Amino acid sequence: MLVRTRIKFRHLQCFLEIVRQKSLTKAGDVLALTQPTVSKTLSELEDELGVVLLERSREGVLLTAQGHEFYRYAGICVASLRNGFEAVARSKNPATMILHIGSLISVAARIMPDIIIRFRESYPQAHIRVMTESNVTLLHKLRHGEIDVMIGRIPEREQAVGFTFEPLYHESQLFVVKKNHPILNGETFSLHNITDYPFVITGFQESIRQDVERFLAAQGIPLFEPTVAINNPDLGRNLLSKSDAIWCTPLGVVEQDIVAGTLVELPIDTSYLRATIGMTTRADQPLEGLNLAFAETIRVITQNLADTF
Repeated sequence: MLVRTRIKFRHLQCFLEIVRQKSLTKAGDVLALTQPTVSKTLSELEDELGVVLLERSREGVLLTAQGHEFYRYAGICVASLRNGFEAVARSKNPATMILHIGSLISVAARIMPDIIIRFRESYPQAHIRVMTESNVTLLHKLRHGEIDVMIGRIPEREQAVGFTFEPLYHESQLFVVKKNHPILNGETFSLHNITDYPFVITGFQESIRQDVERFLAAQGIPLFEPTVAINNPDLGRNLLSKSDAIWCTPLGVVEQDIVAGTLVELPIDTSYLRATIGMTTRADQPLEGLNLAFAETIRVITQNLADTF
């Protein structure tokens, strides 16, 4: 069997990041490398394999047929190496195990603090790294071993292969505004009045936009154009404080703001927009050790939310 001894970890890491970012420049930013260095590293890998892995297009950098084949195994290889590094570290000191957790922004704001506090009561020396990203990005990182457990939306059918999803609770989408918003001044509220103001949605996924679009269409309201989509809660708060925008966002993102009175929920029945939130893991890699304990902590903290099903 021919072994490609000149392929290094940096080649695989660079290749995977280019695919993730769909851009050599953006991959360089993430890896703290210049664009020429990223290009050279990719060329070295392609020369060693004797095939073209990536092609440039209007949509960015895309995988070739050979690139798709190699991508499947490159991610597994990098994940296995990382697991090996951590296994060696644990053998030297079991308390140094690092938990890699992925979380949606709304989940991180609403329940992750309680999960971490409860878990550290039993495992005070465990290291926890929480990554907040979109559902699609988290699934990608979970598939390739960059995170061990993910709390987010139920994966869409084409993304669900190879994963196990355990539903935990439903999360509502809310329409919120700043406390002195003009829409609050009238004696009665009309949903149709929201078309008079800029509209902001949390999340970049097309499915989220489609859900909101269907909800509004059922009320006889076309989706706002143009719509601002964000994934940063602080940006949403600042947009609302400096404008009359209306923000459609998960409850977890703005729950504390509503309690504090800085944001106000509009009286709109959004039960149609409820999303199933759950824990996703790799089907071929059952949780064990501290990861299993962390998963149990997630279940304990979210059991009070289970009645939202």
